[in-house]
Amino acid sequence: MWLDVDILDTKVGLRPFREQTRLDQETITFNGRSIQVINNYGHGGCGLTTFVGCAKDVVAMIREAGAAPWYSAKL
Repeated sequence: MWLDVDILDTKVGLRPFREQTRLDQETITFNGRSIQVINNYGHGGCGLTTFVGCAKDVVAMIREAGAAPWYSAKL
């Protein structure tokens, strides 16, 4: 079926790359409503080193915005 296709290039094991981690808040409009979005991505190979600190920053941003938690403990 694909025997006549030329392979132009091969890349294996690559991750998406950013110069810096993105951790910020923005307002987007979706279906006519303003929604607050927190972006937290781009950790790359440093994810295990930085994810706890970034997660704490996200929680602080949510609290600062006065957002009610959408979850509750079931213990």
